Amino acid sequence: SEHVRLAKSVVDNKYGPATYKELNINVVDSIERVEKLIQVIKSSKSFTFDIESKGLRHWDGILGIGLCLQDNQAYYIPFIDYTKDKQEVRVFSNQDYKTVKNDFKNMFNNYKGWIIGHNIKFDLSLLAYQWGISTHLNLFDTYICHYLFNETMPHGLKEITDLLFPDMRGYSVLLNQYKKDHKIKKDTMVGIPKEVLG
Repeated sequence: SEHVRLAKSVVDNKYGPATYKELNINVVDSIERVEKLIQVIKSSKSFTFDIESKGLRHWDGILGIGLCLQDNQAYYIPFIDYTKDKQEVRVFSNQDYKTVKNDFKNMFNNYKGWIIGHNIKFDLSLLAYQWGISTHLNLFDTYICHYLFNETMPHGLKEITDLLFPDMRGYSVLLNQYKKDHKIKKDTMVGIPKEVLG
């Protein structure tokens, strides 16, 4: 299929989307912008998503969702932000959060295109447990794909990004430095403001 050929070319390092310098990341932090984005996603053939959470269990709180629909266009929807002194701030009101949750549930449960993610079972378990989103049939997991094409390499998202997209290599270094400077544990995203995560 087209997706398998594309995945093989990525693993063989023959394909690279936009460089990090060209990537346009939009922080989507209003209900109106979320609803517009969901309409765009509904009409797309595929989209990629990644969830940032407070931990690695399916009941840990969702900090935000990263989405990508095109090579150079990414979106980050923050649900929780942090002040400079690491105080938690809700980005959406309770009513707006419920609306976003229901809009995403409707979109995921009825989407006909391909949903792409890295270790997608983790993200889907969070969405199923917390938002009632059911499993989708057209899933493409880049973690599994990378393993199938080369089982001897590391399969973590940071390692693959560093290997295949050298322009983005510095992101994990900058994120780790931010965590160190602000006394944030290495294995969490809790306490990192939306401008850094997005």
